[in-house]
Amino acid sequence: MRKIQVVKWSVKNAEGKEVGESILDALSALLRDMNPDRMPRGLDNFRTFSKIDKAFKLADESNELILEEAEYAFLKSIVERNIPSVWAMDSRILGAVDAFLEAKPVEVK
Repeated sequence: MRKIQVVKWSVKNAEGKEVGESILDALSALLRDMNPDRMPRGLDNFRTFSKIDKAFKLADESNELILEEAEYAFLKSIVERNIPSVWAMDSRILGAVDAFLEAKPVEVK
C-alpha cells in the first residue's frame, strides 16, 4: 500500500478565475487524456479504474491518497509513459509528481 499526501495549489483557469488543483487532478488528466487506442481494456482494468476512482474520492476528502500496490503500479506506469514534459516547468506539479513517484510502501495496521 502507498500513501501520498495530497498537496493543493491554485491556478488561474481560462476565464482568469482561481481554481484549486492537486496530484489528483494531474493523475485524472493523464488518464482522461490518454489515447483511446492505448487505453487499457478488459474486466481487470475496469476493476482497477473503479478502485482508483474510489481512492481519489476518499483522498479528496482526507487529503491522503491511499493506493494498493497494483493500483499504484498502474498509475505510476501511466505517469512514466504519458506525462507531458512541459509540466516539469511548474514547480508545484513537479513536486507533486515527484512525491507520487517516490511514495514508499507502508504496512497496513
